[in-house]
Parts: sequence; C-alpha cells; structure tokens
Amino acid sequence: MAAAARVVVATESSTGTWTTVWTNGLTSLDRYKGRCYHIEPVAGEENQFTAYVAYPLDLFEEGSVTNMLTSIVGNVFGFKALRALRLEDLRIPTSYSKTFQGLPHGIQVERDKLNKYGRPLLGCTIKPKLGLSAKNYSRAVYECLCDGLDFSKDDENQGYENPCEATGRIVCANFHLANKPVDIEVPQAILPNTVFETVVRIPYEMQ
Repeated sequence: MAAAARVVVATESSTGTWTTVWTNGLTSLDRYKGRCYHIEPVAGEENQFTAYVAYPLDLFEEGSVTNMLTSIVGNVFGFKALRALRLEDLRIPTSYSKTFQGLPHGIQVERDKLNKYGRPLLGCTIKPKLGLSAKNYSRAVYECLCDGLDFSKDDENQGYENPCEATGRIVCANFHLANKPVDIEVPQAILPNTVFETVVRIPYEMQ
C-alpha cells in the first residue's frame, strides 16, 4: 500500500496522468518525473507514512511560487486514490531560491505611502470573497477604513470582472465618500501587455 501511494504522489504531481497517451512518447518522462526516494511509517499511526519526493528543477518556472506550488500541491491533493494527504515540509534548493527577485520595495515604503508609523499596519480581506457587487464591495472597504484599518485586500479568488471590476470599485468608493474628490496617479504612457501601478488616494475622516 505504501509503495503504491508514493508512486501516486510522485507521478501525479509531475508527469503522471490517469491514462496512457501517445504524447508520452514525445518527451523523456524519466527525466521529468518526480521521484519518491524515501518512505517511513508515522510513529504511533497505523497505515500512515511520510514520503520524501524530489522533483527536477526543469519542471518549475523560475521565480514563480504559484507555478511551483501548483505542481507540488495541486491535483494530487484531490486524487481519489489517496484517503488523505498532507504537506509536512518543503525544501527549496538555493539555486532555485535565487531566481526570486523579492518584493519591489520594503515596509518603509509602505509606511511612507500610508503615512503610518510607530505601530503595526492593520488590514483585512473583504468577505464574502465572491458575489459582492462593486457598490457593496466598495462600501465594505469604506467602512473598514473609517473604523481604523489602513488597507484592505482582495481575496485570492477575487479575479472575476463582473460584477466587481476594479474600475467599478473605484467609482463606487467615490460614491460612498459623498462625491469627495479622489486623487488618482497613473502613468502617462505604457507599453502594451505590461503591468503598471495606479495609486488611488481616497480621503476620509477618522470617527
């Protein structure tokens, strides 16, 4: 049982699939597959094992935590062949860690932008994470700011455009501020398909 389980974990999180396909012959599965190099029973637990799996770095996009974690803890955690699965530890080689450039700026820049010093920065995630309209979403953000929070953030699922697109949230935030002026800084020119920063300053008074 343990031997079969470790094969499932290693292959499903790398080159494995639920059936044999002809395109398997177009690549070197042996080179790219994950390998379970050690397995040991969990002390005091029946039919539970700790598996150690290694992956070739060629599988992962440089500097992408999302890509790496999607590969390692993506589909395999929903694989029905396993009754339960838990990630205990993750060790990243130095050569791969060096591909991460880090944050564009540090905490001091954040404090300067918010003009908040000498205390922790307080924030929240708006709930429910999906389903709120732009008007109701911005209302919740406004109430949080008025009650003393420094910022709010989108939930990781908040990526859909309708009914809560970003431009709608900015407009509705202005509405909740009784049509007070909003200062928006945007680049004068940008290249196609590039990421740029927009700074929106919304005035409010602490109660």
